[in-house]
Order: sequence, then C-alpha cells, then structure tokens
Amino acid sequence: MKTRVLYLDHTSKLGGAEYALLRLLSGIDRTLVEPIVLFADEGAAPALFRDAGFETHVLPLDSKIREVRKDALNGSAFLHLGRAAALGSYAVRVASFAKRERVQIIHTNSMKAHFYGGVAGKLAGIPVVWHIRDFIDTSYLPRAAVSVVRFLARVLPSHVVAVSQSVMDQIHLPNAKDKRSAASEKSTVVHDGLTEDELGNRAPVTSNGASPRSGADREQSALKLPVRIGLVGRLAPWKGQHVFLQAAAKLIAAGYNAQFLIVGAPLFGEHEYEKELHQMTARLNVGSKIEFLGFRKDVPAVLDTLDILVHASTSADPCPNTILEGMAHGLPVVGSNGGGVPELIVDGETGLLVPMGDADGLADALKLLLDDPAKARQFGRAGYVRVRQHFTSSRVASQIHEVYRRVSPTPDLQPAAA
Repeated sequence: MKTRVLYLDHTSKLGGAEYALLRLLSGIDRTLVEPIVLFADEGAAPALFRDAGFETHVLPLDSKIREVRKDALNGSAFLHLGRAAALGSYAVRVASFAKRERVQIIHTNSMKAHFYGGVAGKLAGIPVVWHIRDFIDTSYLPRAAVSVVRFLARVLPSHVVAVSQSVMDQIHLPNAKDKRSAASEKSTVVHDGLTEDELGNRAPVTSNGASPRSGADREQSALKLPVRIGLVGRLAPWKGQHVFLQAAAKLIAAGYNAQFLIVGAPLFGEHEYEKELHQMTARLNVGSKIEFLGFRKDVPAVLDTLDILVHASTSADPCPNTILEGMAHGLPVVGSNGGGVPELIVDGETGLLVPMGDADGLADALKLLLDDPAKARQFGRAGYVRVRQHFTSSRVASQIHEVYRRVSPTPDLQPAAA
C-alpha cells in the first residue's frame, strides 16, 4: 500500500526551496509514496507543481501571516495574539485536510510550514518531517525566532532533515552528530540533488577531456574570449551581487577580457537593492561589461553560454543549488566559503572557495582561472563528475525514503534503492 505524504509550503513564489522540493518529488518512488502538495496561496509555485503532474491543492492562509518577513520575527511577533490565533486556526484546517485525505506523513518545506505543519501533525496524530533549508542562527533570523525554532524542532517533528551539515549544526538538536545515539535517529542531513533530466541533457566528459558543454571548439580555445562569467540567483543583498560587481571592476581595470552576467530578479521586495546594483554599475563605469539578464526560465541555456560560475553570498548559504547546476554543466565554480558551500565544492579540485563578502578574494580567484585555462577546465570536469556521483534527486529520494520508513505508521514502507 502506498504511503500518502502531504508536502507543505507556505509561499506561492518560486524560490530555491520550491525547486528543490520539485526535484525531490521527481525522484520519489511513486509505487511506494503518493505525494500531495499543499500551498498556502495560489501562484507560480502551485501552477508549476500541477504542470509537473503532482496532486496540488491551495488552502489560503491570511496574507498578514503568510507574508511576515523573517526579520520581523522578534519577541513581540511571537506574543502577537492575533497572529498566533490565525496560525493556530490554520493548523487546525491543515490537520482537517490531512485527515480527510488520509495522509500518513506530513513533510514541511518552508519555515512557516514547519510551525503550522508541526502543530497540524500533533492535532491529527500524524508524524511530521521538517525539511529545514534555512540557517537557524542570528545571521538569518532574530534571536527570539532562533530560540523558538530550536525548541520546536525538539518537540514538534518526528524527524528533522537538514540540507547540509552546517544547517544541522545550527539547529542544536541533542547528539545530532552522534550516529549511535537515539537522537541521531531523529535527524538526517540530505543535500539537495539534480534530476536525471538536468543531468542527462549534458554531454558526457570525453576520454580526451573535452568540455562537457560545448565540444571541440571550446576545448581548443580553452576559454572563449571574452570570457563569460556569471552569477545566478535572486537579487538580494546577502546573495552578493554587489561583491560580484566590485570584483568585476577589479578584473576590468586589470585588463582582463571578460563579460559579467547577473541572472535573477528581486523576489521578496528587494527592488531597492536592484536599483543600487545599477547605480553601482554606473558609478564603477563598467556598464559595457555587465549584463543584467533578469529572471530567466531558461537558466540551463544561460549556463551553457558561461565559462565560469560565481557564487558570492555574503552570509552562510545552506545548500545553493546554483552551484550544483554549474557543476552539472562542467563549469568551474568560485563560491563563498561558508554554510553548506564547502560541502559541495572541493576547494582546489572542483572549484575555488573565497571568504564571504571579499571582493578582492573573489577577483584573485577569478584571475587564477583566467590565467590558467587548463586548471579551469580541470575543475569543470571534476565538478561534472562529482555532482553526478553525490548530488542527484534519486539519491535524495533514497535518503528521504529511509526517513519515511523510520517515521511511517505503515510498516511495509521500504526505502528505494540508492
């Protein structure tokens, strides 16, 4: 008998967490698990899941709750009776929905969903899996919210999944690192992965070391001129587009023949930051070398035009999928050395790590690749292999199946083969 799993996500916008969930569901063994997805608002995310063939519902949550920003989650926010009552009422509705749909496991995919999904699970007597994709520390959340989330992580979910060891370390679960302890049976690190389609549409690395992206012409010229260096991600201060621009200006001033692409758009009200980036571009007098491509649905096609991918976050990034996507395209990746990034990039083997927020360090790393195209090509090939060995949606699904097996009230649920 299939295990019916309810996946909860509070936002209707498409961000990294929503794409990661879609990738997970693409790898789930549908002979064992019957997925149902529930969003708290109608929009692009539920539409995408429906188009992908997954049963998807919307149970509206008051926008005053749904759109509370993480930086507003201070002590008074948790004492706000109106919000608490609205969130509690919504949890009751989710519990009712879960019981009506004969759900056997609840799997939460976003911060607010952890709260109402955890309560709904308690009300309905259904085990809950928290899939934590955010840092639970004061670099991401107000101190009061950090304390609340760490406490609730011990009492609400039956199991906690974190997208990197760095995320798991910040949750402060007792003995989470000790695999021999009972507590370790309630927590698992599961890095995100790419789908077979995302991996399969890249040409394999050839025996003579040809680039997996573009064939013999790219191999002969090593890095085509001008070299195209890109950063992909929503426009937000912590994503570091300003650091990327500062590093670009240094390379341009040093005479390097390169073009710099910024792919992404504001998602959660960061439009003022977008204006600042354009103003910085003008102030640095590098406009002819900078391309703002905005939001792109065809990110794989954009990656195919790049020679180097940059990840420039100024604070710890839990598990940036853009790095995996770059590696899958055979690109050398320069990434910020924090959060889950060092768990993805092997420094000096599949790419380079630089200090967070360090434009000089980023420029120096890019110079190394520009001055040594053979090294850049070597990094790209190594990353191409690494992502296929360790970061696939089928591998993610296998690990999640094991989590479900542990918490499932259905004793015959077995994990999928790795």
